This record gives sequence, C-alpha cells and structure tokens, in this order.
Amino acid sequence: PMRPDSALRLASVSKQFTAVAVLQLVQAGKLGLDSTLASLDPALAGPMADVTVQQLLTHTSGIKNISGIAASRAARREDADATRLIGYFKDLPLEFAPGSQFRYSNSNYILLTHLIERLDGRPYPQYMQQAVFQPLGMSHTRYDNHLALIPQRAHGYRRVKGELQNADF
Repeated sequence: PMRPDSALRLASVSKQFTAVAVLQLVQAGKLGLDSTLASLDPALAGPMADVTVQQLLTHTSGIKNISGIAASRAARREDADATRLIGYFKDLPLEFAPGSQFRYSNSNYILLTHLIERLDGRPYPQYMQQAVFQPLGMSHTRYDNHLALIPQRAHGYRRVKGELQNADF
C-alpha cells in the first residue's frame, strides 16, 4: 500500500531538477546557454559538436533519443555511467538541424548530467544532493539507482489482459 514515506521513481520528471543544476552552473559562470558541446568537452566533437546547452534543455538538439536505440537497452539496466551511454549516440547523424525542431530526447539530459559532472567535478548524484536537494530541504529526495536497495521504494505495475503484473524496467 502507498504510504506517506513511500519512495517513488520520478523518471523523466527529474529532468526539471537537472535543468536547475545546469542553470546553477550558468549562474556560476561555468557555462553559458549558448555554449556548444565541443567547447565544453572536446570528446563530444562530431555530429553534435555545435549543439548548445539551451538546445539540450529544450529538446531541440536533433540528437537521437537513446530510448530508440535497441543496443543501449541492456546498458540502461546496468550501472552504466553517462560516458558509456553517450557512446551509443554521439557519432550518429543528427535527426534535424539543431534548433529547427522539437523532439523529446533522453540523450539530451544524459549529456547534461555529463556536463554537470565535468564542470563541477562531483558525480551527478552527489551534486544533486549537495547543491539542489539539501539546500531546498528535500530530505526525502535522492538520486534513484535501480540497482540500490532503497527503503520503502514503491514499484510500478502494469495491466496485461486484465491482470496486474510488475512493470518492466
């Protein structure tokens, strides 16, 4: 049963918190919204080199969504870091010219977590805890690691042919 202390996965709702962290780094002068990926990390040169931070934040980058790359599915179930996940899409051609269209892409936010780590020097979960959650008094909020045992974590369900089953990852 759901309880007030149940821990819930936020999934893509967590993107707003990543955006806050990026804007904190903008405010600190560590990057600009118009900064390109190649200027922030030379390892990101290639098809997405000229994509800007703002385009990542607003899903207008043209970078292929990792969720549509079948080969990446197993890695997302493991404890794969951002660099490993980026390897699945960094050399793929863009789906459209950056800034010309909107298309939701989890790849954008994987890149933003990578930039947070690179520019701040702390792992993303540590940055989020120390720079976002603690200052806001969000004592029951944490980075979700699907491999970790998290007390009171609620699990999702799905209905298949009228029967409830545990939801897939």
